Amino acid sequence: MPFFKNTYFEIWEPYTSNDKDPYTNEKITKYELRETIPADFQPLTSAYMQKEFGKILQDAYKVYIDVTLTVTPNTILREQGKTDTYIIRGTPILNNHVIPHIKLIIEKQRVPTKLWT
Repeated sequence: MPFFKNTYFEIWEPYTSNDKDPYTNEKITKYELRETIPADFQPLTSAYMQKEFGKILQDAYKVYIDVTLTVTPNTILREQGKTDTYIIRGTPILNNHVIPHIKLIIEKQRVPTKLWT
């Protein structure tokens, strides 16, 4: 299945900074921009959500990206030029037929993660 790149996503990776939380004295996790990639961004259908998860999810989407990208469960995605952030739900799926690509199920966070540039 070919995918059509209709938007760009920023890939943010977590790292532990030397800054400390003033209340807990623990090191703060910050995020750094790793790269910006083209992606095919689509909403999930109700039928797909019911089949895969057994319930209807709010603000869930599927994203198709190039196979050269490596993402981790802690990766944060943000559509370029927007403020909403997304987390990856489940394991990325490698589809290697016709045009190889990675399929991600992502979910919009209710409170966007604060990202540092």
